Amino acid sequence: MLGETKQKPSEIPSCINANIRGYQKEGVQWLERLRMMCLNGILADDMGLGKTLQAIIAIKQSQEKIFSPSIVVCPTSLLYNWKEEINKFCPTINVIVVDGMPNQRKKLISNISDKDVVITSYSLIQKDIELYKDMCFSYAVLDEAQHIKNRQTRNAKSVKILNASHKMILTGTPIENSLDELWSLFDFLMPSFLSSYDRFTERYIRLTGKTNAKNIEYLKRKVAPFILRRMKTDVLKELPPVSEIVYHCKLTESQLELYRSYAQSAKDELTKLVQKEGFEKVQIHVLATLTRLKQICCHPAIFAKEKKEVGDSAKYEMLLELIQNLIDANHKTVIFSQYTKMLQIMREDLDQKGVKFSYLDGTSKNRLQIVKDFNENKEIKIFLVSLKAGGTGLNITGADSVIHYDMWWNPAVENQATDRVHRIGQKNSVSAYKLVTVNTIEEKIVEMQNRKKGLVKKVVSCDDEAILKLTWNEVLELLQT
Repeated sequence: MLGETKQKPSEIPSCINANIRGYQKEGVQWLERLRMMCLNGILADDMGLGKTLQAIIAIKQSQEKIFSPSIVVCPTSLLYNWKEEINKFCPTINVIVVDGMPNQRKKLISNISDKDVVITSYSLIQKDIELYKDMCFSYAVLDEAQHIKNRQTRNAKSVKILNASHKMILTGTPIENSLDELWSLFDFLMPSFLSSYDRFTERYIRLTGKTNAKNIEYLKRKVAPFILRRMKTDVLKELPPVSEIVYHCKLTESQLELYRSYAQSAKDELTKLVQKEGFEKVQIHVLATLTRLKQICCHPAIFAKEKKEVGDSAKYEMLLELIQNLIDANHKTVIFSQYTKMLQIMREDLDQKGVKFSYLDGTSKNRLQIVKDFNENKEIKIFLVSLKAGGTGLNITGADSVIHYDMWWNPAVENQATDRVHRIGQKNSVSAYKLVTVNTIEEKIVEMQNRKKGLVKKVVSCDDEAILKLTWNEVLELLQT
């Protein structure tokens, strides 16, 4: 049905700053055909295939016809990632994140008429829906739409109140498996397309036997034109061997407070030491200070807190969301961290959730057996690896995704770790995720890495060596808050 309209697709807007792959162009054209027919759909491409980019292009195209702001609703942990992605792919888009205390949010929402894109979270839209309900958006985009899979939650009820000319859902996990979820998603996209919930359950969920099989087949045909899902295997020829994906987040309030106070006091102390003894002689203190700041970004419980609590670390919340999505989408993932304390926190949480995982650090015996078990056991989806223990010499081709939880000064160390997964024998395209906290030392490390990219060809065997190459001015830049 959707393929039959003979209409010349629009050009990709000139402001888009990206190499658009063939399948991404097809995705953008598919979204445009839906818009032209006043229909809505689910972009369900596999993780790492660039759904965000396709959505940004669609938003930009829709606003070229009729201007009104678009709204993106996503998990809290991805608020600032969306902002960074929009700034990277289309810097001319005027974007605002609605976040903060109720009175701050109210003020932000009252001033969105001249903005191109508004980004908010599922948890905040529940609280602010009264302020949005009379507005009309160009696009309403739901990211990680499994957050509305239960039709009775406040998440689901709130987003369904939004008014928009066009609606789009993004999800990297298969949705046809849960009929309840499918109904809720279409109730947002095109209410009554799948009739009322009671009639839907009567027809597709309660019945059994041949009649049910026939009905399900009909349902699949009915929703198929409105779901576009490409797997990595479908577009392998278009993908690079390793897709590098950076996820951004902002420190939590308590994290930010801790970070700022530590950075300020460390800066004052180091300045006195440098004046007294000279920069060369205090490098051990510099190393300790910068390491502490990196640890606060990872999780305050690594160094500044006795006991971890939910919501302590924005980056960790983002990791948990990413892990869940990768597991749901049937990927096997290696998570590298240089801090065994951080790996212990992950280990405890995975244990609590009943997630099967492998674990390897410097104290692990029979390393090769641990790797073999992970590679061969389809039920083990996560492998926690200490970068110092497993960053070299192992062959982890059973995985197709890598997460670098914390930052190394030398990108060559990260690349070497990614190469544990992307090596001879790997049949899949590999996605390497890097998690970065904005306005912190981590973001500055990325900037420095980019500045020195040409210089760091050689792998520094120990990351501390890279720190020894920093100048005092560079250290001061890193301590800036």
